[in-house]
Amino acid sequence: AMSRPIIHHRSPDFIPVIQDVRKDLKWLFQTEQEVITVAGSGTAGMEASISNFMSPGDKILAVNGGKFGERWAKIATAFG
Repeated sequence: AMSRPIIHHRSPDFIPVIQDVRKDLKWLFQTEQEVITVAGSGTAGMEASISNFMSPGDKILAVNGGKFGERWAKIATAFG
């Protein structure tokens, strides 16, 4: 893999690469549902989840077992 040229993520050549990754993720998670990849940090994925699946005023239970739980609570609070 390292002997091949780098494929830019906005080029048409990247489309089959991401399609293969999504297909493999479906197998890994044993699902027929769509698998969504996020081009960003873990926090970006957390924010995308909260902002797209919850509405302001919804009740959320964030279990605080450390920094990860604290981050969920902060993100949920920020989104209302």
